[in-house]
Amino acid sequence: MGAAVPGAREAQSIMQHNNILCYVNPAMKKPFEPPAELQTNLAIGAPPAAGLARLPRLAAGPGAENRFGQSVIEAFAAELGNDNTRAAYAVALRRFFAWCADSQIEDALRIMPHTVEAYVEELGRRVTPATQRQHVAALRQLFGWLVAGKRLKYDPTTSLRVPARKAPTAAPSLAGAEAERLIGSIDGGTIIGLRDRALIGLLVYGCARIGAVLAMRVEDYFWVGKRRWLRLHEKGGRRHELPAHPKLAAYLDAYLAGLDGAAEGASLLFSSLRGRSATPGGRALSRVDAYRMIRRRAVAAGIRARIGCHSFRATGIAAYFAGGGTLAGARAIAAHASARSIVVYDRSKPDINQEEIERIAL
Repeated sequence: MGAAVPGAREAQSIMQHNNILCYVNPAMKKPFEPPAELQTNLAIGAPPAAGLARLPRLAAGPGAENRFGQSVIEAFAAELGNDNTRAAYAVALRRFFAWCADSQIEDALRIMPHTVEAYVEELGRRVTPATQRQHVAALRQLFGWLVAGKRLKYDPTTSLRVPARKAPTAAPSLAGAEAERLIGSIDGGTIIGLRDRALIGLLVYGCARIGAVLAMRVEDYFWVGKRRWLRLHEKGGRRHELPAHPKLAAYLDAYLAGLDGAAEGASLLFSSLRGRSATPGGRALSRVDAYRMIRRRAVAAGIRARIGCHSFRATGIAAYFAGGGTLAGARAIAAHASARSIVVYDRSKPDINQEEIERIAL
C-alpha cells in the first residue's frame, strides 16, 4: 500500500497493481484488482507520489456530496483563468463524479468512453442542450488535461457527440416601459432600495454583465472632466470604461449619498448591508443574491416574465438598437466580442402583432 492521498478528507489507500496506480476504497475488504481490459487508461510508470492529488479519488462517507473526484476538480479548476468558467466547470465535474459514485464507479480505471457517453445521454434528458454542451466541454478539457499531464493514457471523451450549436438567441428581456416600471417601483427611501435600483440601473444603462457589476469597487465610478464614468472588469481581466448614462449617474449618486461616506474607494460598490442600516456588511453580493433580488423586484412590479440578471443587459442593448444605435456601437458599449451574437438583441424590426396574424383568412 502507498501513502495517503494528500489533503484527503478520509484515509485513502493506493496500491500499485502491475505498475498501475489505482485508488482503493478503504471500506472494501480487499484491494480492488481491475480486470485486464480496464488496465489501460491510467498512465504506466508514473511515480507513486507524483500528482496524486490531481487524480480522481473516492471521498467516501455516508451522505458525502460529490463523493468522487473532489481533489481532481480542485486541481483542474485552479488551472482555469476565468472565475466564471472555473465555477461552471466545477459544478459540471462535481455532477459527473457524483453520478459515477452513484453508478458504483469508484475507480478512475472504470471511466471508459461508453461510461461518459451514458452520462451525457442521461444528462441530455435533464438539462438544456446549451447546458449539456457546457458539461461536455468541461469533461473534454478535464480529461485532455489529465492526458497532457501523463496521468491518463487516452481521453474517453474523444468520441462524444452532442447536439449541434443552434443560432444564438437573446436572453429574455423587458420592453422599455416594463423596465421603467420595475425601476420606478423600487422604494428610493431605503438604503436597500437605493442599492437595488443602482444595481439594476447599471445592468440596463451600462449593458453590463452581472459578474462585472458585482466586481466593481467604489473607485470604478469616477469623474472624467464633468462627467461620470464606469470601469467594468470584464472576462479575461479586461477593463472596459464607458460614460455613465445620466439616469444611471443619478441612481449611483443617490446610493453613494445614502451610504453616508461608509463606502471608500477600494471597497465593493455593491455589498451586503448590516440589517437595514447604511453600513456595508463587507460581504460581496453573489450572482445568486442578485438573481433573487431581481426576481423579488419583478414580482413586486407585477412582471410575470421569468427574467434574470442577463435580461437587463439584453433590455439595454435592445433599447439602444431601438433608438437608432449601430451594431458597432452596441459591441463597443457592451464589450461584446461577437457581432453574430450581439445582433440577436436588435428588436428594431417590425413586430408581428395579432392584427397581422389575423390577416391570414381561410
